[in-house]
Amino acid sequence: MKRFFYALAFLVLATGCVKVIAGEEERVDVSALHNKRFGASARDLLSSEKYTALKIEVQYMSGFKPDDQALKNLHLFLDKYLNKPAGIFITTKEIDPITDTVLNHSALVALERKTRAEYTRNKTLAVHLVYTNGEYVNPRILGLAYQNTSAVIFGKPILKHSGRIGQPDRTKLETTVLLHEVGHLLGLINKGTDMQSDHKDDDHESHCSNKDCLMYYSIGTQDRFGYLVRGDIPKLDPHCEADLKANGGR
Repeated sequence: MKRFFYALAFLVLATGCVKVIAGEEERVDVSALHNKRFGASARDLLSSEKYTALKIEVQYMSGFKPDDQALKNLHLFLDKYLNKPAGIFITTKEIDPITDTVLNHSALVALERKTRAEYTRNKTLAVHLVYTNGEYVNPRILGLAYQNTSAVIFGKPILKHSGRIGQPDRTKLETTVLLHEVGHLLGLINKGTDMQSDHKDDDHESHCSNKDCLMYYSIGTQDRFGYLVRGDIPKLDPHCEADLKANGGR
């Protein structure tokens, strides 16, 4: 029997389609649960209808460990807007760096398939976040929600553009990028979480028209660092908050 379970465990690493937890076999259809467009799991994330707990798996490459306060800010953000009565849990793990440090969408998906360990099980929904040692093909982008339960923070440009004179401190910049991308996972704007009023930026899909909102299009890019030097971390505006609540959130 033990050999049978060991064989299943090997199959998990090879395919990601079968998991063994606490000596029990569980079938997981990864293609159905974790390989959709961002926002497709918005209601599952926001409400307790299907999943009562959330586990955030944060993996980071050597030299790019997440800022502790940024992760605390993420937890506070999720606790404010999500209905997860059984809890929200964040774990961190260091992974090997990559040699090809300019990443596109396909490379991010391939990296996740290689390193992701946590998948949705029973009443616990799983989200995968990775901090890379590289940058996106568009270097102005500091983070990206690239699948329904997956987002990336590009550690190299985060460090490059924070902590020096005339730059925002790292906690502010990293928190802003992190929460912005998680906002996309929650279906904002109009990508899995329907608008209750018209506040979509018609020129920038899936972003808010309010320049002061966390979900404004240039938040999380190199185009608007100045506001973080002078001000606070942006928040969701009332329109975005109303959207989340209507889709099962708090």
